Amino acid sequence: MRGERRRPTPHLSALTHDRNRYKDKPPDFYALGQIYPEFKQYLRNIDDDMCRASLAWNDPFAVRELTKTLLLHDFGLQWNIPINRLCPPLPNRLNYIHWIEDLLREQQKPDQKSCATVISGIDVGTGASCVYALLGATLNKWRFIATEINFESYECAKENVAKNHLEPLISIKRTHTNRLLLEPLQEEPIHRQFHFVMCNPPFFDHMDEADTNPDSSCMGSANEMVFPGGEIAFIENIIIDSEVLRNRVIWYTSMVGKKSSLRKLLSLLRGKNVKSTSTTEFFQGRTKRWGIAWSFSNDAIDDLSFWASGKKLTEDKNYASRCHLSLIKVWLRLFDADLLVFSPNVPGLSEETNGCISLEEALDRIREFVKQKVELQLSIETEDYVKNTKGHIVKGLKVKCRLKMHSLGTSMLGHPSPKLSCAGRVEIFSSENNGSLEVFIIFEEGNRSAFWTMADTLQGAIVRSGRQWRRKHRHQQNDIVV
Repeated sequence: MRGERRRPTPHLSALTHDRNRYKDKPPDFYALGQIYPEFKQYLRNIDDDMCRASLAWNDPFAVRELTKTLLLHDFGLQWNIPINRLCPPLPNRLNYIHWIEDLLREQQKPDQKSCATVISGIDVGTGASCVYALLGATLNKWRFIATEINFESYECAKENVAKNHLEPLISIKRTHTNRLLLEPLQEEPIHRQFHFVMCNPPFFDHMDEADTNPDSSCMGSANEMVFPGGEIAFIENIIIDSEVLRNRVIWYTSMVGKKSSLRKLLSLLRGKNVKSTSTTEFFQGRTKRWGIAWSFSNDAIDDLSFWASGKKLTEDKNYASRCHLSLIKVWLRLFDADLLVFSPNVPGLSEETNGCISLEEALDRIREFVKQKVELQLSIETEDYVKNTKGHIVKGLKVKCRLKMHSLGTSMLGHPSPKLSCAGRVEIFSSENNGSLEVFIIFEEGNRSAFWTMADTLQGAIVRSGRQWRRKHRHQQNDIVV
């Protein structure tokens, strides 16, 4: 309500990637101040007895000095940027690097994992900091082509690479157009392949959209923060180029600033029949970002959705090591052009989640969803199933729900007539072994984009992860308390 103080965003550092060095050991400002006098001058509330200190987060010079100090102290990197350039928060950037590692690890065949493969990547819009390339080259010896359109940022990125003698691993290329991949690769041998593309796009369509939080510093040039059409238009340019390059890159990826953008980008990729897509969430401090990846390669693994959270879902260690739990307790495993798989009831979750307890509850939620959509038709079939998974016999019940969506057309006589817009099916597998559910949403025919827009809403209705369900759940809890 107007006039009420906004609740602080919960701290999400515990949900950073498991391998992020700052997950369990955040920077000790006081200790760093004892080693680096340049950093100490920006510390506040210094308590020598308790060995504690804080940082002035609303001071861009302090934020820059923190990143500079951490890169030197933890990674041995000499680094600097102009004060009017985007200063990268290291926990966030490390989350992205570790997600790329996960994608590449899952993509490799078992007999390749012990081989010393030279990994090559492209950093689109590396900025003055060149931080992804510097971290990737330092941590993993990855080779990079790092692109930059702004001359000052381009020169600064080159200086940061030269200071650390990383020219053999990092090539900085100046670009001049919005052909974000085709332009920098036009001089590369046609047979050269890359393992990944990564990008931190301009999030905003206009500068006034940028967050003006008074408690944090706002750093960055216009070209780093703003692009006509915002992050969706910028990433769409990468998608367009990826359709030309296709298998020359295994994984095309980008960070995404808004969840609404993620949904639109997934719909766009499905409409283009992209073979494999994957998503993730990056948690750090009080900030959450998303990651999106897509691939045309047969080597890419389909069952990927790496959430940057440390909580494991099941006691099956081999399986749990590939999956992580999101804040809304939804287990998303696979996004494909024609297939979405998720599990609405992970065993062991707390009762405060909105997942389904049983197959019957999942069916009831599907029926309720269809009942509210006059354009949908539903038919249901049920059968027993038995499947062999790595030597384990799993028995259960399979329910197939066929969905048809109609739009209003016109008959030859000029009368209104329903017309099939799209169709697909929902298959629910209920295991007798542990009671777990697995839901497959499968596109079959018609308007693919319309189907997946509907499917995203249906998924939210099944797992009840949307805002309306969270609000309803809170009201129910309040009624119980009263």
